[in-house]
Amino acid sequence: MELKEAIEKIEEIGDKDPSKKAVIHEVVDILEEVVED
Repeated sequence: MELKEAIEKIEEIGDKDPSKKAVIHEVVDILEEVVED
């Protein structure tokens, strides 16, 4: 699985569960920084 695919799946979980969305947003931001490096 590509990291981008993983990020998309994580974001889908956030869309389904608003209580997790804030945490997921933070995780996605961190992962995207890793991808850029």
